[in-house]
This record gives sequence, structure tokens and C-alpha cells, in this order.
Amino acid sequence: MKQLKVGDPVLVTGFAHFEKAEVVKVDKNGAITLNNRMVIDNNYKNLVRSTMTAEAWDEDKYDDLRSNYLIPDRISSIQRHWKSLKKEDRIALFNKLSRIVEKFNL
Repeated sequence: MKQLKVGDPVLVTGFAHFEKAEVVKVDKNGAITLNNRMVIDNNYKNLVRSTMTAEAWDEDKYDDLRSNYLIPDRISSIQRHWKSLKKEDRIALFNKLSRIVEKFNL
């Protein structure tokens, strides 16, 4: 397993929570402090009592978590505001949404 060093990204997850944390300090005894104040060891084991878990940075997993969180928000925003758009913008929005539906067979 790769030794963590200052500046390395770490994926931190928990119930209804995810974030990209960064290593800010590596102690001589092996304790690694993240910028969110979480303390882990080099095997990503949480050294301080917490429900959060840390793991090696995985861009695909982070993007998936982010998508799962933000897609409903984006859809809700469209539902709330589409009627207030100008005619041309509503048509453009409809065309883009139609392409998305077709592309993903929704």
C-alpha cells in the first residue's frame, strides 16, 4: 500500500455524506491528519471515534456519489423554474432534455 503524504487526496464517506479530503499532516508515529480534522493511519483506518470512513481516492466513485446526490437537485430545479424561462430557452431546454432521454433510453 502506498504511503500517504501531505497533499494526497482521500475519499471520506459516511451516512449521507461524501467529500474529497486532503492529507495536511503526517506524524512520525503514523497518524495522518486530514483537512477535515479526521485522523487515520496509513491503511485508512479511522483513529478517532467517528462514523466516517476513509479510503484511497477514487475519482470514478466520487463522481458517482456526486451524481447520485446532485441529479435529483437539478431535476427539482428544472421543475421549479422551467415556466419562468423565455420561450426560446424553454424550447432549447426541451430539446436538450429530449436528447438526454433518448441517449439513456429513459
